[in-house]
Amino acid sequence: MHRIDIPSTADKEQKFKALLLQIESLVSSEPDLITNLSNIAAAIKEGCGYFWEHRKMIVVPDVEKYPGHIACNAASKSEIVLPVVKNGEVIRILDVDSEVLDDFDQVDQWLLRAVVEIVSRI
Repeated sequence: MHRIDIPSTADKEQKFKALLLQIESLVSSEPDLITNLSNIAAAIKEGCGYFWEHRKMIVVPDVEKYPGHIACNAASKSEIVLPVVKNGEVIRILDVDSEVLDDFDQVDQWLLRAVVEIVSRI
């Protein structure tokens, strides 16, 4: 797995080239189609790109107010995105959307961190 940094000063073409490298890195060692498609969808989302670079969970209470948000689901109102880290590298992204504004609380964060911990061992 290679970590791809996309500088905020990059132009559109540079960002897409870096994104393609990231996607190639994601799928190169993963044989499962569903996993690959999920990871590609997550990598394309703006929030996930930020998240991938900063390697931390983000909670978006209102996706309409999040700059550059690209909705995978038109009904999405809020989301939580967490890294799956293995051997110091982000290997997957868990991105959960909700049709309810500000739907993710401390319990959700705790539970999803536990899920990510399990997934990181797979």
